[in-house]
Amino acid sequence: MVQNALLKYSIEKLLNVANPRGEYFFKKTHLNKMIYLLFLRLKEREIDIHLPYYWYRYGSLVDERSFEIMVGNPLSHYYTHDGSTRAMSRVPQIDIDVSIRAAIDEEIHALVRKYQNGKGLFFKGYLQQILDDAYATAPYEFQRTFNRGLLKYAERFRTPVRKKIPVSLHLQENEIASIREYLVILMNDFNDDFSEIFDLFLEWEDTMQLSLKYDHKIALKILNEYWEFFVNLLRINKHENIPRSEVDEWIRKFHEHDLIIFKKNLKKTRNYLLLQDLGNSSVSEEIDHSVDQIMDYAFQLSMNNRLSR
Repeated sequence: MVQNALLKYSIEKLLNVANPRGEYFFKKTHLNKMIYLLFLRLKEREIDIHLPYYWYRYGSLVDERSFEIMVGNPLSHYYTHDGSTRAMSRVPQIDIDVSIRAAIDEEIHALVRKYQNGKGLFFKGYLQQILDDAYATAPYEFQRTFNRGLLKYAERFRTPVRKKIPVSLHLQENEIASIREYLVILMNDFNDDFSEIFDLFLEWEDTMQLSLKYDHKIALKILNEYWEFFVNLLRINKHENIPRSEVDEWIRKFHEHDLIIFKKNLKKTRNYLLLQDLGNSSVSEEIDHSVDQIMDYAFQLSMNNRLSR
């Protein structure tokens, strides 16, 4: 039995319009983001298809467990082993209101046309535009700055094919300055919804500063580690149509696993960098002499104040 006929019709009609022959240019990611964009468009027309989704690592993500319960098919039913979406030459009969069906059809055609040329062909690289459109609706400025700004900028320093961190990575001064500018913006963007991890964010930010000073490989490593950690709290804070039992499981996992592991790894990395900092710190004789003069002056000033009372 289909619990959510509107959602079932919407996803199958979307496939029918966007990729009826199941070709490789329209894949799982395209479907995942476009059904979310359709969900938002329909909401503006006061039609709610109750899409179960949450914000996560790469943006909005359909919750597969809830989707299967609602639709009667797993989300994987709609794509093949190579990641392309399955052929949908016709939409199965689903009993929904005619006017609502017409509105859904209208929005689907408008959405698909947005990424096509006048001949009905998708633009080259149109997935990036879909991702940008979906991420433009992200609930927090912090996540936009981090994911679409800082992480995107840091990608240029990875190896071109395998996207690994180079063993001999050495950032230029202007590159370090750009990353530091992002860190300042993130500090300003940090939202009260994440107040429980604000102190941890400050500790991570300070560790980032140390890594930019002593080990650039570590900077890229902990940059990704923070994002992997942060999104576990992000999905708890921002989701729709997810059963409470599933959210409770996310909360339990966050506090009993994710938070503990991240703190442990950050502490280990931070201690290593602090040792580097300690080993590289030295006080020159000139600075030492200047400090002594300042201390002597402060002492004399204090004594004079006492004698003048």
